[in-house]
Amino acid sequence: MLNEFKNRNALLDIYFEQMNAEAWIKVFDWLSGCSAVSSINCYIPETDQNLEYLPKNIAECMKQEGFYCFISLTVSGINLVLRFYIESEIECDISPNDIGTEQQLHSLFSFLEQIRTISGVSNYVICPENSKEEVFIVNGNLVNQHT
Repeated sequence: MLNEFKNRNALLDIYFEQMNAEAWIKVFDWLSGCSAVSSINCYIPETDQNLEYLPKNIAECMKQEGFYCFISLTVSGINLVLRFYIESEIECDISPNDIGTEQQLHSLFSFLEQIRTISGVSNYVICPENSKEEVFIVNGNLVNQHT
């Protein structure tokens, strides 16, 4: 499966769909203690502030129009950026160039599975950037592509 990543030059998107506020709170709580987190940028529209940490009142912040949160992580040398734009999904970007070994790939899938389990959603999908219709991995498994 490593070749599926090596053959791609552009960023890849990872989506966890069917999220809701409760799922996000669980993910944010977990990430607040996650050693893989390298940086946090949350924008709070009500106070026009950028924070480098997850605010304690994150549930209230999420309700504000224009709130966003970017969380950068490094998992086995792979840089991930989780994005909160909308309540219904986590969007995550990775560079396929960061994945050089099967061990890194398995570490990535294990980390994504943790997020899936914590959030309670049924699937995460991986696709080329901005191309949800071209999903090639679901929950760590290669899927048939129709071209």
